[in-house]
Amino acid sequence: MKSSYIRGDQTIRKDDFMPTTNISQIISNVIGSVRFLRIEQRRFVEGYSCALFLSAHKNTSRLAPFCSSSQSSISRMLSSQSLSTRDLSYARVDYISRFLQENSLEFKYIILDETVMKRRGKRIENLGKFYSTIENKIVSGVSLLSAIGWVKDKLYFPLFSSLRDEENLTDQFIRMLERIPFKDTILMMDGGILCSEIFLKAMEMGFTVIGRLNPVMNVIFQGRKLHLSKLRNKTRGLSSIIVKIPKYNNATVKLVFHNTDQENRIILSSDTSLTDWEILEHYRKRNYIETYFKAVKQNFGLKAQVFSSTSFQKHVELVQLAFTTWMIANFYRSVKDQVSLRDFLELIKFDYFFQLARSSSASDSSIHFLLPRFVNSKCIS
Repeated sequence: MKSSYIRGDQTIRKDDFMPTTNISQIISNVIGSVRFLRIEQRRFVEGYSCALFLSAHKNTSRLAPFCSSSQSSISRMLSSQSLSTRDLSYARVDYISRFLQENSLEFKYIILDETVMKRRGKRIENLGKFYSTIENKIVSGVSLLSAIGWVKDKLYFPLFSSLRDEENLTDQFIRMLERIPFKDTILMMDGGILCSEIFLKAMEMGFTVIGRLNPVMNVIFQGRKLHLSKLRNKTRGLSSIIVKIPKYNNATVKLVFHNTDQENRIILSSDTSLTDWEILEHYRKRNYIETYFKAVKQNFGLKAQVFSSTSFQKHVELVQLAFTTWMIANFYRSVKDQVSLRDFLELIKFDYFFQLARSSSASDSSIHFLLPRFVNSKCIS
């Protein structure tokens, strides 16, 4: 007899949280609470997410064969308003929360950041000019705001994302922060995001804030108002001070100056009890969001060849679903059999192909069509 428990109006089977490295089963479990209007929508979500593991090139024409669908059907599903991106997103974050609870894990950090994907074309919605930290210049493209949760090395999850629009950037990040159910943790940002509005909102929500601070402001140090950039210029090596920031409602914070030949930065911590090295060690974990962006761009096709904002947001959520599945499978794989990730993903492809070959519905022509793509598909490393 299968164990189950009731959560709201949903019956959740205990089996949903049992260790498995089966990609399709994990995807099915993650979206288990989503109420699809039609069975075709569920099949699309499952097929598209699995295809992101299998196809070397991530565009609608290359993904279609692995989805057992047509390119036009994929485009229609991505742009459909009846298939809610928000519902998929909340179901995934809810599953992550239960996964952490079942495995006695918790988020240590929530990390906010922005990434730019270079794009060209007249039909692309939300196309604009944005600063790329990778290229250190303004580029034409689409900007994505994201929040990830970090548990430990090799275990971190995308939470929510938002396509940057004409609205105030700070307001968009605050709305994203309000959606995150994980509190009493450390929120980290870089200098382009940390500002008084986000700082105060995060403190109100119970976060500890650590982030790189823009030095263009005044602080109160030992009763004197001083310009932060002048304080920074007087430091060498690693040092710290306790100050109040008038712009942040006179919040008392600790500032760590890391001024060397390689670094010249100021790291803020709302927890003044932390040591300088503890603050720097915490802040270094912020780089995991760059690792995440690199993984989803190179291996899961974050830069999709779609044009409307609706299609892009849905594609991003399905990329996040695939990445979440990868993290969960990788976690259970390390517990169960210690197979390397490269071998694990190659086995997924062999299993997929031989299931297709054994299927009575698969014609010889379709198998011969997929075989070169299967053999040449890039393994996620």
